[in-house]
Amino acid sequence: MSSYEEVPMKSNEDGEVAKKESGKAFVISRNLAIVLVVVVIALIIFVGVISGVFSARQARKEALEENKNKRRVVSGTTEKPSVEIKPTEPFTRPEPWYKIRLPQNILPIHYELYLDPYLEQNTFQGKVSILIKVTEKSDYMSYILIHINDMNVTDAKVYKPAKSNSATPGEEVALKDTFEYPENDFFVFQLEDDLEVGQYVLVMSYKSTFSSQLNGLYISTYTNEKGEKR
Repeated sequence: MSSYEEVPMKSNEDGEVAKKESGKAFVISRNLAIVLVVVVIALIIFVGVISGVFSARQARKEALEENKNKRRVVSGTTEKPSVEIKPTEPFTRPEPWYKIRLPQNILPIHYELYLDPYLEQNTFQGKVSILIKVTEKSDYMSYILIHINDMNVTDAKVYKPAKSNSATPGEEVALKDTFEYPENDFFVFQLEDDLEVGQYVLVMSYKSTFSSQLNGLYISTYTNEKGEKR
């Protein structure tokens, strides 16, 4: 007689379980899922904030440019290209009396001086003839300058000398003007025509007071043996 051995058969449920055990599964814990969600939300917020900042800057830039264009239209001007500003040299006027020093081409040769003091009134008047020599031409040949200080010039003229090396006046030279420039203590003769190289005579009359300092024409006092002030 033949005998048969029963072989147990697995059910479908067991087969499904076997399949699940043989496959691979990716499992995320609850805490990790929460962290990932928070990170994603933070990235979204950060990107939104950055986009808002750049958008605000661009809008402000466009608004400023628009306002600038409006001002140009209203004023009717256009923007000029930038120009390099170079430092300028100190401005010096051409006239000789603006300089501190006297012209070097005119030299005094001889003085003839007359003084008439009034000691009781503390005043004096005087007259001077000055022989000068023009040694060479310059840019200021129509001017003669001399120094004065605290003097009231009542008359001033220019002459050719009566003879060479003499302060005696000869032929008068035409003047356009005479004036003082007190900033540099100058008295200026302005001639009608340019000077020539050679000799001239300046004649001046003036009035003034005695100086209280030890300069110019001043009064000095002393006490004698009897105690009298002189």
